[in-house]
Amino acid sequence: MEYTNDGQAIRQHFIIREPGEADGKLTVQLQAENSWHTMYGSANSLIFKSKDQVFNYGDLEVEDATGKKLPAHFDVQQNQVEITVDAGRLLIRSLFKR
Repeated sequence: MEYTNDGQAIRQHFIIREPGEADGKLTVQLQAENSWHTMYGSANSLIFKSKDQVFNYGDLEVEDATGKKLPAHFDVQQNQVEITVDAGRLLIRSLFKR
């Protein structure tokens, strides 16, 4: 995992070095800490809330090792986030804003 901070947002990168399952799908699972509640925003955005703080996690972009964009989406179940993508060797990017 890598992070980039450009002053406007923090960008989080998940670098997957191995191919996905035989069905061509890859799922990355993330669990929010206990004090944070995760809500589905859209197929490419999430909302995290904790007391007075709200973070928008969005602009999901996925590309393979050659830079080709791949379809991907977020899901949320029981406060666990899943990023599902048609897989290969991938770089998953998402923008994390406060």
